[in-house]
Amino acid sequence: MRAFIEKQRDVYSDKVHEICFDQFAEPVGHFMELEARSSESLQALVGRLGLAASAMDPRPYGQIIEETLRRHGQPHTRTCLFQRE
Repeated sequence: MRAFIEKQRDVYSDKVHEICFDQFAEPVGHFMELEARSSESLQALVGRLGLAASAMDPRPYGQIIEETLRRHGQPHTRTCLFQRE
């Protein structure tokens, strides 16, 4: 297993696109993931949503989590869990 990542996800889809809203434990935070059947369809969706290219991050979640935890002085890990009370 390369990473163990816990997240909460809301998914919205039509026949061509899928939009996922992912919430990870702090300090990682929130992300929106877009999927489409073609790069042209994806670019059209990005345009309709008014998203800036600078807001996009092509890195896999495991890498994002690892780098975010390191920046916050937390142990070098590819595990991201919500705190349970």
